[in-house]
Amino acid sequence: MAGHTKFDARNIYPHRKLCCQAGFLPVPLKCVPYESLSELDLYLSNGSDYVLYRNMGIQFSRKDYQRLLEAGIESVYVSVREHQLYHQALERSLEAIVADPEIQQEKKAEILYSTSLEIANQIMLEPPAKREINRTESLVHSTVKMIIQNDTAFRQLFSVSNHDYYTATHMVNVCSSVVYLGWKMGLLQEDFLQKIGVGAMLHDVGKLFISAELLNTEEKFTDDEYKQIQSHVQLGCEHLLRVASLPPESMMVVAEHHERMDGSGYPLGLQGEEISLAGRLAAVVDTFEAMTSVRPYRRHTFSVEDALEYLEYGASYKYDQEIVTVFKSLMLETLDLKGGRANFDSYAEFLCGITDNKRAKREATRYYFRIPAYIRTINRVEEELKLGPAKSIIIHNMSSSGLGLLSCRPMKPDQNICITIPILGKPIHLIAVVVRCYNHGDGWYTVGAKFHTPVEKSFIQNLKNQKVN
Repeated sequence: MAGHTKFDARNIYPHRKLCCQAGFLPVPLKCVPYESLSELDLYLSNGSDYVLYRNMGIQFSRKDYQRLLEAGIESVYVSVREHQLYHQALERSLEAIVADPEIQQEKKAEILYSTSLEIANQIMLEPPAKREINRTESLVHSTVKMIIQNDTAFRQLFSVSNHDYYTATHMVNVCSSVVYLGWKMGLLQEDFLQKIGVGAMLHDVGKLFISAELLNTEEKFTDDEYKQIQSHVQLGCEHLLRVASLPPESMMVVAEHHERMDGSGYPLGLQGEEISLAGRLAAVVDTFEAMTSVRPYRRHTFSVEDALEYLEYGASYKYDQEIVTVFKSLMLETLDLKGGRANFDSYAEFLCGITDNKRAKREATRYYFRIPAYIRTINRVEEELKLGPAKSIIIHNMSSSGLGLLSCRPMKPDQNICITIPILGKPIHLIAVVVRCYNHGDGWYTVGAKFHTPVEKSFIQNLKNQKVN
């Protein structure tokens, strides 16, 4: 088992050339409309290097596309320096990608989520103007289409989603959950789902006007600080009213997601039916996402079961009873929760991929805990593989196939890493490869990594229950 083997860097991918380390990103041909590839410099890999295939601006035709596929080429490559152009090309092609029956649903979910996160991150860099609002509306249109056209779409979106509490990822997750919840409650009008989805994508935009230091504090808020935090609702509404003409349903999500049925919410202290349906939907989803998301500065993260129990308890006075009942049912179904215990066996790729695709039943039960650890990169120096210096990280979830962690330094996809966990004076080494890394712009990165060798569930259970030095 990976947790009990002596680390030997020579055993880890001794001859592999990593595309991201070489400065390139793979573009799966079958997942991107060929028309959008004309907007990028395209490279091909010959196994040891990357060769320019076609310059940006030169038409990439269907014949070119077919010729590459017939030659057995599944991916072309773009420079990491052009990653924003790549995401923009995906964004412009998103509607076609979602509608394409030839693209696997799992790939659609990955593209939709990564594109959503890219837009949300840009929105949270500075107060969004009309252009960013328009991009958000187009993105939500594709989200609505994907969710209502395929019964498994939300499960797949949830499986690739990040679950930290950085504002951008939080807004993306709330958006897809609100749309799905509304759809399952029988609110079948696409126009309504579109409007509440846009509101959800923008519901926390007012936090741009609150200092990051205050938002990220570990200390208990003073009365004045709590008022500043609460002001994000009004600040967000005021900004959106200045730059856009959003429909009332969208603005209600922004204005009312912190209102509560008993009048204990803010900013207006609305009660019962005074809160719009859009606001009541957003309140449930926003609370669940906030409770179950991991923050580097928060000591406790609620389990899915705890969060659902809290919502159910609060349904008698804080939340809409019917909405909570439907939402709980959806989450039990989506996460395959049984008997009050989490069973993620059908929930196969939460942050990381599965290393053994031949298994008939994928072992993907994910455990949540907070464990400080150390990480070192595994790098090739001439003909030897060597470890980089140790850096502190926080492990926040783990499955047999991989783990999720928080790092104060970025990590490149395809980077091989050694994670050391100092348990009871006996360090445990785990070897993995980074599969994704999200920059939240405040000094923290959320990283998903896949184990080189899967670990046993019993090892993770024992790890969760051990005291960490």
